[in-house]
Amino acid sequence: MLLLHYNNNGGTMAQKSIFQNPIIAEQSKAEVPFVPDRYLGHTMPRNRDFLGESGYISLEDMIQQIKKSRKRAVLNIGDSSTSGWDSNIVTENRARLAKGEALKPAFFRYKTYSDYLREVVGDQFIVINAGVPAHTSLQGRRRLEQLVDRFEIEGIHTDYVTAYYGNNDSVWEENREDKEWVGSSFFGKLKKSFSKRQSGTIVTRTTPQDYQKNMESIVEFCREKGAIPILIEPQTPLYWKPGTRVKNEELPKRNGEGWRLVYSSLDYARELWNKVLSNDYSELKIEILKQARERDYVVPRIKREHLERLQAVARQEDAPLISIDLDRSQDDIRYFIDYCHPIGDANKQIAENIARVIQDYESGQKRPIKNYQAPLGYRILEKTLDFLSYFIKPSGKNTRAEPPTDNYPLF
Repeated sequence: MLLLHYNNNGGTMAQKSIFQNPIIAEQSKAEVPFVPDRYLGHTMPRNRDFLGESGYISLEDMIQQIKKSRKRAVLNIGDSSTSGWDSNIVTENRARLAKGEALKPAFFRYKTYSDYLREVVGDQFIVINAGVPAHTSLQGRRRLEQLVDRFEIEGIHTDYVTAYYGNNDSVWEENREDKEWVGSSFFGKLKKSFSKRQSGTIVTRTTPQDYQKNMESIVEFCREKGAIPILIEPQTPLYWKPGTRVKNEELPKRNGEGWRLVYSSLDYARELWNKVLSNDYSELKIEILKQARERDYVVPRIKREHLERLQAVARQEDAPLISIDLDRSQDDIRYFIDYCHPIGDANKQIAENIARVIQDYESGQKRPIKNYQAPLGYRILEKTLDFLSYFIKPSGKNTRAEPPTDNYPLF
């Protein structure tokens, strides 16, 4: 889950700073982790569509692997908590960049929940890690459709789909919502015109209402295609200092709509955090740490209302929701590589819970909803706009279909 920073000229600041250095220009291009995509905003590069335990897997290779193995498919869609991302590598790469050394990928630094899940169900299923860092639920819904439809063309049925979104949805991106720019500028503006935004508010990349609709749409699409949806509740550290990506490293302040409120909220979050961090464990301490996390809109960590909306989707759609229990009585950083990416026992718990849900369905203890027909409603307009956005070329300097840039992706 990366925080998206774009410059006002539609340029890629990180790439420019790198490619001006001829010594490492070519090797840096080889390490660019994302590519622009008109429909998705950004996605994984061609032939790096999916992530294995130690390397990339192309879409074509995955298709052949599934066909050859004759195994069924579990498709894990999500953001960088699904793909696996280590923000500490960003700091290391800045030092390597200054020395003209090759950059390291921030992937493949630890076992993801897809890796653990393969160990449990790998004799029956191909587990596909289709996570894309910095994606929100809007981008995830679109990527899901692309992948499932492509698999269908190849005669491959997707049996289970897990979805892990919410952290990027909850972050501030200069009060710009994803639906305003992902796709065509014309239709983005049209969507924006339908939304009423109060001045003096903090707007996240996806509003809680739209996040709920997107997650509902993911569940609905899965059931239309005969796949069983499994939702995953994002986990983030509670003791982590608000507003930081790497320990002892401050994020530079950014301007833009809503920035004064964002940084005022962040100051208050740090005040709360500093006040109780050294206190003995208590329910009051945990609650104040949660409040501090809630007031941090700079670092992608799911907000309470987004989480409540996800839980509402699970209840209303009768969809399984994976929610693990982590020991928060002391610093919980052992479960995370950084500000929000689960590692170790956290990913193992997620995988084990997914495996149990799959087993419940496989044994007949749970029964999938068959012959599902999604309600029409808001999806008619959304699908029409998505379809047209795919074919209409964006125009204007403020329409940016680019990968995350600034200093915090890989560079």
